[in-house]
Amino acid sequence: MKLLVISDLHVGPKARAQDFSTAPDDMACRNTPDYLKEFDDLVDKNQLEVTHILIAGDITQSATYEEFELAACNIQKLAKKLNVDKNKIFFVPGNHDGNWDEERISIANKEPLALSISKKYTNIEQHPFFSTLLDNAQFKDMYKSPFGSIWMDKELVVVGVNSSANDLAINDLHHGLVNLKELDILKLKLSELDTSGKLKVLITHHHPKNLADRTFPENDYSIMQNADYFLRLATEKEFDVIVHGHKHIPRFDIHSDANNFPIVTLSSGSFSASLKDYHNGVGNFFHIIDVEGKCPTNKNILGKVISWAYFDNNGWITADKSRDYISHVEFFGDVRNKSVLKNEFRAEIQTHLLVNDFFRWSSFLVKKPEMKYCNLNLRENAIKETCLEEGWEYCPMKRDGDFMIMKEDL
Repeated sequence: MKLLVISDLHVGPKARAQDFSTAPDDMACRNTPDYLKEFDDLVDKNQLEVTHILIAGDITQSATYEEFELAACNIQKLAKKLNVDKNKIFFVPGNHDGNWDEERISIANKEPLALSISKKYTNIEQHPFFSTLLDNAQFKDMYKSPFGSIWMDKELVVVGVNSSANDLAINDLHHGLVNLKELDILKLKLSELDTSGKLKVLITHHHPKNLADRTFPENDYSIMQNADYFLRLATEKEFDVIVHGHKHIPRFDIHSDANNFPIVTLSSGSFSASLKDYHNGVGNFFHIIDVEGKCPTNKNILGKVISWAYFDNNGWITADKSRDYISHVEFFGDVRNKSVLKNEFRAEIQTHLLVNDFFRWSSFLVKKPEMKYCNLNLRENAIKETCLEEGWEYCPMKRDGDFMIMKEDL
């Protein structure tokens, strides 16, 4: 199963490309006239394939019907290129997908709060494409309490949590919010469904963890309120993946807590927002979560996240950890910590070097293929420390994270 993850398209006057902008003559997008064609070319060149599409909010800039129309058109073009049917596309709205002008007027007229909130979602709710996506859900209260939806198909279950609904236009401080009682309702609805054997994905817009930010020196107050309860729901119900947007800088991580269930966590970055004004030097991104199986012992998923970055001067290129905060390939599934890995590496390498001049990682994977799911950063740190302690020479190679280890006296 391969999940395409995009977020923060910001279709409208603040988009980075002319074909995603409602103001195509604006300077923000003139350098990129045909973003979709460049995406299509990348798909063809690298033979990219996906089975589902996840969209983590901020689909538009201002939640106008015109913006949703253009967004729907482009999302359908992406799906057609990747041969993904409508019933395999899942989304949540972001804070930019609610029309605050409509909500503000309703509140000023002293209408019931639930009505005011629903009015800000009129354009997305009435758009035929997005309403069709929501109609595919088993539970579909995205724009009213408990502000969530649940989709299921043969392979996976997707729970969408609208963290933007209670971020009201009149609030002085804007941030994500999930209500505890509403999360309990979603948890109850989920428990009524048979999700056994399915990949479980939890998608929301706001970040449930406060992430380091190299572009803004000020404190980030937009983090999800009640995030701990949200994350606890994820581990209690043993979700395999958490996807969110809002932060325009991507992150990959493994979340776990006292429930001791590891969850692949992906902060998506922005697919097509113009980032020059506020995020100078940050690219646009998309990701593919490639789920290859499950650990037979711990039942957590095994696979990798593949990430691509877009820059004006380069177009689409592979993501780079030192530049983008996320590697092109991030493996997940192996749950051994560094101490355990070091002991296993030491024993394997010592035995190998008794009869060979060097140890090579790619050859070792033939013997122990499960080791490929060890996170690359963790693996590299464990190997480097072991080499330092044993006096071995670590020789990284450019090919697919491969490396050699040689005796120091060679």
